[in-house]
Amino acid sequence: ARQSCHLFTARSNKYPYEHRFWVGVNFGRDLMLNRARVEYREALQISLHYLFVKSFNDLLAAVSLSKSGYPFQSWPLVRGGFEAAELMEYLYCHPEDSGKWLNKEKRFDKLAWLRRGLPKSDQRTTFYNIVNGCIHANLRPIDAFSTLRSDEKGVRYLSVGPNPYPIEEPNPIELVSTIISYPVRVLWQSDPKVMDSAWVARFHSFDAAADFPFGEAWNDAKKNE
Repeated sequence: ARQSCHLFTARSNKYPYEHRFWVGVNFGRDLMLNRARVEYREALQISLHYLFVKSFNDLLAAVSLSKSGYPFQSWPLVRGGFEAAELMEYLYCHPEDSGKWLNKEKRFDKLAWLRRGLPKSDQRTTFYNIVNGCIHANLRPIDAFSTLRSDEKGVRYLSVGPNPYPIEEPNPIELVSTIISYPVRVLWQSDPKVMDSAWVARFHSFDAAADFPFGEAWNDAKKNE
């Protein structure tokens, strides 16, 4: 009964930034629908399609888990969605490596080297380490995500879950609402003519509002459209 009650409460919560996430999902959906009218044979485009689906599925699943009362368990998916988007950006900048990725070269099994070739590599590494810290069995994140409440005597009550995440607290949905535009932008940039000017203008406005911390190189792409 407790689990059913908490699950209902978790799913019914309306978290800040949740609306932005779904707007981003709609941008990605519209992009994929337009690209479905084009036959892509290049290794780069094939790679980007696979990675886009991976990134989007991970981010959608992360929000689903968070909404269902399992925000701690969503962090591996946040990391996976971001990694896939980073790899999309790397292949977009280095299309000659797309065939190597499709051929499952072992060096793509770990991506620490890849971040050194992308803008703001130090910040990316720091971000990756922070997210990893939310995944591993360290007390700080476990305590933060598993404490149901504390009473006036300081006694902490822990819950296996699901736990409705406090609306006023930072949660993975806020981060995912920022990341969601990352795979969309890279996929769109790989074939910008596939979308009309109205979509592009709306997407630029949506993207800029998130103040994505790793996207300063995107300004150059805007100048060349």
